[in-house]
Amino acid sequence: VHVGDGRHSLGAIGSSPTPSARSGGCTSGMDAVGYARDLIREGSADMMVAGATDAPISPITVACFDAIKATTPRNDDPEHALRPFDNSRNEFVLGEGSAIFVLEELEHARKRGAHLLAEIAGFASRCNAFHMTGLRPDGREMAEAIRVALHEAHMLPEDIDYVNAHGSGTKQNDRHETAAF
Repeated sequence: VHVGDGRHSLGAIGSSPTPSARSGGCTSGMDAVGYARDLIREGSADMMVAGATDAPISPITVACFDAIKATTPRNDDPEHALRPFDNSRNEFVLGEGSAIFVLEELEHARKRGAHLLAEIAGFASRCNAFHMTGLRPDGREMAEAIRVALHEAHMLPEDIDYVNAHGSGTKQNDRHETAAF
């Protein structure tokens, strides 16, 4: 579905800052949510729909990931196929999915009596231009994004009850995320 088709179906009007897809790899969906939050904060919109979808599974994609030994050899054994942050991890499972969020300016939501589910108190994204496919093992960029988001939210690390890690199960990513946390 083209982005414009969705706007038309919903009767959405107003500015359309990103009418086409943008990709930041695994962070595309969260980057879209952060961008939408920023547009609402600056007053460019009262409400935004943001998210991502990814459907990479095709014979060529699977063959490419298999060729570089990035995917688990245990697809026939789901209990052992993906074990992020575990010593017995064996790379990742290629999957597909979508997630869409509706973000709204707080007073706008209150005026229409919306049931509030969450608030984005802090957000940050950083670029890791270390290597085309590699991550810096020290997790520096991710750690900086975490610090900035916590600062923006006026929170301390000990205020966090839950972390939803990327958790791809690759040795490289596990090292990177663990160092950042």
